Amino acid sequence: MKLKIKIPVQSINPAYKKEKVSRTNFENFKTNLQTIINKIDDNESEEHLKNLLIQFFKNTFYQNNEVNTKGRTDLAIYAGNDNKSNVGVIFETKKPANKADMITKT
Repeated sequence: MKLKIKIPVQSINPAYKKEKVSRTNFENFKTNLQTIINKIDDNESEEHLKNLLIQFFKNTFYQNNEVNTKGRTDLAIYAGNDNKSNVGVIFETKKPANKADMITKT
Protein backbone atom coordinates (compact mmCIF):
# COMPACT_ATOMS: atom_id res chain seq x y z
CA MET A 1 0.00 0.00 0.00
CA LYS A 2 1.37 3.38 -1.02
CA LEU A 3 0.92 6.20 1.48
CA LYS A 4 -0.45 9.35 -0.14
CA ILE A 5 0.58 12.42 1.85
CA LYS A 6 -2.12 15.10 2.13
CA ILE A 7 -2.37 18.32 4.00
CA PRO A 8 -5.45 18.55 6.27
CA VAL A 9 -7.50 20.69 3.87
CA GLN A 10 -7.09 18.01 1.15
CA SER A 11 -8.39 15.23 3.36
CA ILE A 12 -11.56 16.93 4.59
CA ASN A 13 -14.82 16.13 2.84
CA PRO A 14 -16.01 19.34 1.10
CA ALA A 15 -19.36 19.11 2.92
CA TYR A 16 -17.55 19.67 6.24
CA LYS A 17 -15.91 22.83 4.93
CA LYS A 18 -19.37 24.44 4.84
CA GLU A 19 -19.87 23.81 8.56
CA LYS A 20 -19.51 27.03 10.53
CA VAL A 21 -17.55 26.91 13.79
CA SER A 22 -18.22 29.53 16.41
CA ARG A 23 -15.30 31.51 17.83
CA THR A 24 -16.17 30.13 21.29
CA ASN A 25 -15.99 26.51 20.09
CA PHE A 26 -12.75 27.19 18.23
CA GLU A 27 -11.14 28.79 21.28
CA ASN A 28 -12.34 25.90 23.45
CA PHE A 29 -10.76 23.45 21.00
CA LYS A 30 -7.45 25.33 21.02
CA THR A 31 -7.36 25.45 24.82
CA ASN A 32 -8.18 21.75 25.21
CA LEU A 33 -5.71 20.76 22.50
CA GLN A 34 -2.92 22.66 24.22
CA THR A 35 -3.85 21.02 27.52
CA ILE A 36 -3.63 17.50 26.11
CA ILE A 37 -0.37 18.24 24.28
CA ASN A 38 1.17 19.51 27.52
CA LYS A 39 0.08 16.38 29.41
CA ILE A 40 1.49 13.85 26.92
CA ASP A 41 4.41 11.96 28.43
CA ASP A 42 6.34 9.60 26.12
CA ASN A 43 7.13 7.36 29.08
CA GLU A 44 3.50 6.80 30.11
CA SER A 45 1.38 3.83 29.09
CA GLU A 46 -1.24 3.68 26.35
CA GLU A 47 -3.85 3.62 29.14
CA HIS A 48 -2.65 7.00 30.34
CA LEU A 49 -2.96 8.40 26.81
CA LYS A 50 -6.47 6.94 26.40
CA ASN A 51 -7.57 8.78 29.54
CA LEU A 52 -6.18 12.04 28.16
CA LEU A 53 -8.06 11.51 24.90
CA ILE A 54 -11.30 10.75 26.72
CA GLN A 55 -10.97 14.01 28.67
CA PHE A 56 -10.16 15.94 25.49
CA PHE A 57 -13.16 14.60 23.56
CA LYS A 58 -15.55 15.04 26.48
CA ASN A 59 -14.37 18.63 27.06
CA THR A 60 -14.26 19.60 23.40
CA PHE A 61 -16.85 17.94 21.16
CA TYR A 62 -18.61 14.98 22.68
CA GLN A 63 -20.20 16.11 25.94
CA ASN A 64 -23.38 14.22 24.99
CA ASN A 65 -21.70 11.04 23.75
CA GLU A 66 -20.20 8.06 25.52
CA VAL A 67 -16.43 8.00 25.03
CA ASN A 68 -14.85 4.80 26.30
CA THR A 69 -13.35 1.49 25.26
CA LYS A 70 -15.35 -1.12 23.32
CA GLY A 71 -14.23 -4.72 23.69
CA ARG A 72 -10.65 -4.85 22.45
CA THR A 73 -10.96 -1.45 20.75
CA ASP A 74 -8.70 1.02 22.55
CA LEU A 75 -11.14 3.90 22.41
CA ALA A 76 -14.57 4.48 20.89
CA ILE A 77 -16.86 7.44 20.49
CA TYR A 78 -20.42 6.19 20.59
CA ALA A 79 -23.25 7.71 18.55
CA GLY A 80 -25.33 8.11 21.73
CA ASN A 81 -24.85 8.83 25.40
CA ASP A 82 -24.31 5.24 26.58
CA ASN A 83 -22.36 2.14 25.60
CA LYS A 84 -25.48 0.50 24.17
CA SER A 85 -25.35 2.97 21.26
CA ASN A 86 -23.60 2.20 18.00
CA VAL A 87 -19.92 3.09 17.80
CA GLY A 88 -19.30 6.04 15.49
CA VAL A 89 -15.50 6.41 15.74
CA ILE A 90 -12.75 4.01 16.84
CA PHE A 91 -9.16 4.76 17.86
CA GLU A 92 -6.06 2.63 18.21
CA THR A 93 -3.78 4.37 20.70
CA LYS A 94 -0.01 3.99 20.81
CA LYS A 95 2.69 5.39 23.04
CA PRO A 96 4.51 8.21 21.22
CA ALA A 97 7.81 6.54 22.15
CA ASN A 98 6.73 3.33 20.37
CA LYS A 99 8.27 4.32 17.01
CA ALA A 100 7.89 0.81 15.56
CA ASP A 101 4.09 1.17 15.54
CA MET A 102 3.99 4.73 14.21
CA ILE A 103 3.29 5.53 10.59
CA THR A 104 6.02 7.29 8.59
CA LYS A 105 6.21 8.85 5.13
CA THR A 106 8.26 5.87 3.94
